[in-house]
Amino acid sequence: MKKLIVLLVMCGLVLFSATAASYTNNTYQKQAREYSRLAQEAFDSGEYDLAVEYAEMAAEYTVLSEAYIRTMVARSDAQKQLNQLQKQLAYAKSIHGDVNYPNYYNLASQIYKASLEAFDAAQYEDVIAWTADALDALKEISAVTALPKYYVVRTWAGDRDCFWNIAGRSYVFGNVWQWKKLYEANKDKLPNPNNPDIIEEGMILEIPSIKGEVREGTYDPKKTYDPIKN
Repeated sequence: MKKLIVLLVMCGLVLFSATAASYTNNTYQKQAREYSRLAQEAFDSGEYDLAVEYAEMAAEYTVLSEAYIRTMVARSDAQKQLNQLQKQLAYAKSIHGDVNYPNYYNLASQIYKASLEAFDAAQYEDVIAWTADALDALKEISAVTALPKYYVVRTWAGDRDCFWNIAGRSYVFGNVWQWKKLYEANKDKLPNPNNPDIIEEGMILEIPSIKGEVREGTYDPKKTYDPIKN
């Protein structure tokens, strides 16, 4: 029976070492190997009681090594998740996800900050779970064609261009009652700043952001713009 116990413990050590080869050079595993070696020597010498004692010590250190390895694997996975989340947050911001999808972006940002604190506290399993949720949230963010920042005035006869009508277009404000904001942002360009009814063809109007929406470039009729959210 004692011989069987020693053999089983040593076999367990070999199997464990084979499945975690990249992490076997830790202090606990070194101790386990040393006690395993001593157990083998005692076993070969017929000192079975001593062999069992050494084998039990080897088993204890193997358990400690296994716990250490699990921690290191979790730490590595958590670090990878954090790195991926950081990259995805940067990408989301580069396509204005923080503006166009503030709920998803802010949620992911908050989780990232909490995950950094959890990582420092060695709460690696929490980090892995939380960052997975954050990455799922960021999947909801996609690139959106920025609304135009400038509009070149066309004719009244052909396009009915006036502050009222321009403000009502979906790529501007989508609301004719916002015409005053468009007027106030451009009154200094008018022939008569006090008369919003007269705007000239070819005049370049600047469209101010009224809801934090991203605006860039000049209106292009060939592009499809997502309507401003009212």
